[in-house]
Amino acid sequence: CRPDTVYTALPAALDAGYRHIDSANMYGCERQVGQVLGSYFMSGKLKREDIFITTKVGHPPTTDYVNAKTQYLYDPELSAYTGALQEFYECLANLGVGYVDLLLIHWPGMFDTPERYLEDEKVVVPTKEVACRKRLEMWAALEHIYRLKLARAIGVSNFMKQHLDDILPSCKITPMMNQIEVHPYLSQRDLIAFCYSHGIQVTAYSPLAGGKANVVRDPTVVELAAKKGVGPGQLV
Repeated sequence: CRPDTVYTALPAALDAGYRHIDSANMYGCERQVGQVLGSYFMSGKLKREDIFITTKVGHPPTTDYVNAKTQYLYDPELSAYTGALQEFYECLANLGVGYVDLLLIHWPGMFDTPERYLEDEKVVVPTKEVACRKRLEMWAALEHIYRLKLARAIGVSNFMKQHLDDILPSCKITPMMNQIEVHPYLSQRDLIAFCYSHGIQVTAYSPLAGGKANVVRDPTVVELAAKKGVGPGQLV
């Protein structure tokens, strides 16, 4: 969203009872989120413990993330451990809080589609070996943040089985969450089963398919919802 819309959208959400804020450095609006939360904390309307804040680090430097400092995802000379730490501290400063409730690695690595990057970015898609090393370094950074109690839980986002296989054998702390796209047209059953078998919880994003498909008007969804006495959106 446009950062300025946070000043109206977030207060409306908080006043309606929403208490989970899912954010990311890539979204470019964490400073505005922090300012709104600060005003609610100062007024006494809410306390920090009333809000569950999720943030994410490690999104590739795509065309819609022009101020990205995540070249550490592909540059073999840059430390992904240091890069992830620096990015997280920027998130913490922008949000104006002393800790987050959940910290995620936004993406497991770079995209294979060159058109997603700025022409002058000069992105080089790393080898499998380098990409694996970057994931291990980022996860080590999250473990460090967790031990410092700056994040109450840590996890990953958009990780497939092969990405989890890279970090599970050597991680000291198992990812607590994998945030992935799940909806009726993308069930991800095998991945979800794999996560659960390793004690990794799953959060579904875009449960309504991101508005790209009219899930709530799907005949099967409508029929099942009617049988259960709920709305199609509730069923999904």
